Amino acid sequence: MTDYVFFGLLAGLLQLTGYVLYYTHVVRVDGKPNPLTWFMFAYGTVLLTIMEFDTMVREAVAEGSIESMLAVLVLPIVCSTGGLLVAVKIWRDNYRNTKYWWPREWLIDWDDLDGQAFAVDLGLTAVYTVLWIYTLTGDDTTAVHKWWVIGLLLASNATTIPNFVPMLRQTFKSPHEEHPLPWLVWGIAYTALLYPTWIKASAGVVMPSSWLPFVIDMSVSIPEFYISLTFNWVWHVSFVELVTLMSYPALNAFMHTLQGVAAFSSKMSNLRPRRVSALTTT
Repeated sequence: MTDYVFFGLLAGLLQLTGYVLYYTHVVRVDGKPNPLTWFMFAYGTVLLTIMEFDTMVREAVAEGSIESMLAVLVLPIVCSTGGLLVAVKIWRDNYRNTKYWWPREWLIDWDDLDGQAFAVDLGLTAVYTVLWIYTLTGDDTTAVHKWWVIGLLLASNATTIPNFVPMLRQTFKSPHEEHPLPWLVWGIAYTALLYPTWIKASAGVVMPSSWLPFVIDMSVSIPEFYISLTFNWVWHVSFVELVTLMSYPALNAFMHTLQGVAAFSSKMSNLRPRRVSALTTT
């Protein structure tokens, strides 16, 4: 077993551990998973796993090896399965208690920040789904095709931020409804995924000669006082694709860790004794 496959499997194991901890520390006890965030997690991660699975299977067939596929797919599969199960449990518990098929918490107020985050997520999901369908056709070795893939990756990665908005807001309002440990474990899992993603995505990449994505050519015409600026893109498309692929585990590691820190700090602030004014009389 190569080292990057080990890290990929480790990331998947940590992801599974996080779900076990989430069930024992939040779902099974008096915690309350945010319904809207987990609803977005459910459909988003399932879609992304299907897309990534399709890509990885085709690459594994072409390479004649499933090692690289396992290295990057175990975590998304665990994540999408776990997210779907949590969302289903939220729906089932709601139906048992209210007999409503659609949870009241999923009735969106579009003027609220949570509703706006949901709208952004739906829009981005529609964008990357359409782009994915488009990328299924044509020659996947051309630069134009790769730019479409990059657009898909950017849109899908961007959904991570609105996904967390409802849960982060809930955590600060009601710290007892979330526990920091699962989120910190998930943050470590995505950090571990950085290495196999790098090994898989960096093969054959044309590295840039400059860390600026473009150079500016400026020409000045003195008599007419005319200045011309030309922006020339210098990054190779393969390097841009690498950056967008790496942003998936990096952004998720940050957001999951942020959620864990928010849950921890909110709990700590809730436990601090409040100062009583010396002027208070009984």
